[in-house]
Amino acid sequence: MTWQKEEKYGYAKEPSGKTYMIEYSSPNTNKPLHLGHIRNNFLGWSVSEIQKANGHNVIMVNLVNDRGIHICKEYDRVGEVCQRCYSGEYGN
Repeated sequence: MTWQKEEKYGYAKEPSGKTYMIEYSSPNTNKPLHLGHIRNNFLGWSVSEIQKANGHNVIMVNLVNDRGIHICKEYDRVGEVCQRCYSGEYGN
């Protein structure tokens, strides 16, 4: 009995036409990196590869320097103050 290796064993025979965007690993650059960040990278990469093997188009996204909600709230507050300054509300 002879075994013949298929070229892409376990892969979908035809593309599905579906596209998925998978975002993973956006560590806070203001804190030290640790092994948990590598785990998240490998998890995101693995899910992406599984989706590709199932015939899907995959867009992998890695956001660098995710600000966090506290920074966004501060930007919003500063923006509001600037708008008041430019509108003359503060006596300009």
